[in-house]
Amino acid sequence: MIIDTIDNADKYSRLSSRFAAGIQHLQSNAWRELPVGVHQIDGDDVVLQVQAYDSFPRAELKWEAHHNYCDIQYMIDGIEQMGYGKLADFETNIPYDDENDVYFLKGEGQYATVPAGSFTIFMPQDVHMPRVAVDDQPSPVNKLVYKIKI
Repeated sequence: MIIDTIDNADKYSRLSSRFAAGIQHLQSNAWRELPVGVHQIDGDDVVLQVQAYDSFPRAELKWEAHHNYCDIQYMIDGIEQMGYGKLADFETNIPYDDENDVYFLKGEGQYATVPAGSFTIFMPQDVHMPRVAVDDQPSPVNKLVYKIKI
């Protein structure tokens, strides 16, 4: 798991050409024209989810992981906590859903507070729990989630 600010986003472009495409799109602000929903940036290789929601109490959420995609989650507005942990420390709770590239796990992880202007990167070995309300007090969030195919 990586957490950083938008000022340093270009440093992660070196991870792959697909990461570079996602980071370039994020920095271009082209996403500001897009409505909430799913948008293809580079076919299925780079997909953007524009999200708007209220964060949730931790007890209402599940740990998740992916096989085929990495996440770049950028906080536009609002603040939330994101849980993270090592895959080896978790146990599969709900089997892998190939269509949505997600499976759910149980275990214990750590939490980082992610304010507006910051982003996280979750690789397939990173179990994560986004959308967590700070102090269990739900609040509005606007967020981008770039799904980067590996």
